[in-house]
Amino acid sequence: MVEFSSTRNGETTTQNADAEPLALAVYTSSRFVYVWKGARISGGGSYVFDGEVITQTFDYVSDPSLEGSVWTFDMSVDDTTIVFRGPTKVITRSGEDVTASFPQLREVRKRVSER
Repeated sequence: MVEFSSTRNGETTTQNADAEPLALAVYTSSRFVYVWKGARISGGGSYVFDGEVITQTFDYVSDPSLEGSVWTFDMSVDDTTIVFRGPTKVITRSGEDVTASFPQLREVRKRVSER
């Protein structure tokens, strides 16, 4: 991840990557994993992407209360960049909608170049 912003109660915090990325994410055709620099948070599981919306189910996450949760984000993709916006919905393993308890995020992820 090269850019991250978080908005809560009208206040936005932005981080930009310098020489190293803020986080790393790996996606296969149906699975994902990500790790924040400094291991503030990490997790992974399965996902479905319909071309505009990604729905991620966390099989494991550094915050055990979020295991089994389902997160939905708006997502745009081009050849080198993925942009996440949201979450538009967060549902816990027990079915509770907790979307309002999370800040709105904007994450910009860039493809790693082969060296």
